[in-house]
Order: sequence, then structure tokens, then C-alpha cells
Amino acid sequence: MKTRGNFTMISGNMRSVLLLSAVIFLCCSTTNQTNVRNDKLAAQLTEIGYTHLFQLGERSLADSIWRSEENHQALLEIVSDTGYDDYARLLASEILFEKKMNYPAKGLEDTLAYIYSKALFITGDTVGRGLSGNLWGFMYEGGHNGRLGSRLVEIGKKAVPYLSKLLDDTGLIVYDGSEETLVGERLNYRVKDAAAYYIWIITGIAVPFRENWADRDIEIERLKKKLEIK
Repeated sequence: MKTRGNFTMISGNMRSVLLLSAVIFLCCSTTNQTNVRNDKLAAQLTEIGYTHLFQLGERSLADSIWRSEENHQALLEIVSDTGYDDYARLLASEILFEKKMNYPAKGLEDTLAYIYSKALFITGDTVGRGLSGNLWGFMYEGGHNGRLGSRLVEIGKKAVPYLSKLLDDTGLIVYDGSEETLVGERLNYRVKDAAAYYIWIITGIAVPFRENWADRDIEIERLKKKLEIK
């Protein structure tokens, strides 16, 4: 009986181990499938780009990614995962802003502050990622914030530390469209000028606009000192 009891006990333990192994395998398999799906979606977002997702009217492809909310969770995961390219995270967030009511949920403020500040960096990046100055408006020229700039304003003070890191970025902001391009060339904005502007709008610390870069840099240095005091 003792031997039989021991055999029964060992068999029970083996069954438990096998069951646990099966559960772990299924969980890992599901996780891997989710990662593969998200990776493909992030790559698709980057390949399509901002213009084709949002700026071609009826031919815009945001709906094809959204798929009647089928990709809602995947898009959220891309936004939240720092392992994904900042451009893909921005595009995922923009689809959610456009398609999902009550987005973003509480707790995403710092994540979005980072993503939309990086979007400003990407706009002035010489590599070129399909983001134009139009998305930030003409800023000092009449206070137009643009679509992406308005996101930063909505995010508020959480964005200031990330924008502050761009106050030395001399990347040029280029505008699309005949009239917009002419205005943009006259204003000659750099990323640092835009960052200073949005810090002003968010914090109320005024940064007067100057025609030439040297005078603008003086105002930006003053802003840096005031932010250090804050």
C-alpha cells in the first residue's frame, strides 16, 4: 500500500507539473503571437506614414488600420511600449485620438508628453519622417498651434521637461503647400523655437519672437534660466 501510495503521489505531482507546463506554454505562445501582431502593425504604421494615414481625405488609410476598433488594444500597446519606434507610437496615438472616444485614459499623460515632444524632434530631423510644420501651426505668427501642437497644449506641464530637452535643437521645420511654404520660409522656425513657443503657451513664461536666430537664442537662454528657477 505504501508503494502504491507513493506511486499515486508521484503521479499526482507529475500531472501538476505537466498542467503547469502546459499553462506556461500557452501563455508564452499567446504573448509571442501578440508581440508578432504588434510588431507587424507598428511596421505597417511606419511604412504608411502620417500623410497617407490622415491627410489624403477619403483616401486616408487610418480606417484600414483601425478596422472598426479591431486593433484598438494593439494600438494602445504600441503607444505604451518604449520598445517601439517613436514615430510608430505617434501614429498609433493619432489613430486613437481620431477614432477612440475618451482617449487617452488617465495614466498616459507622461507617455504622451514624451511621444508628442519627440514628434517635434522628428519634424526637424534631417532624416525626414513625413511630419511637416503644418502640424504645428504658425505658432508665434497668430498663435496657431496646429494638430500636433494642440496635443502638447492639452497634455500640459507634463510635456515641459521633454520640450526643454529640445531647446538646443537647430533642426529646421519645413512647411507643405505653396502659401504655407512661403510663410514658413519667412518665419524660418527651428525645433528649438517651436519648443520655446509651446513651453510659453503651457507655462505662461513669455518668449518674445525675434526675426533673427541670434536674438531668438538670447530669449531661449532667458527661458532656460527661468525654467531652472521653476
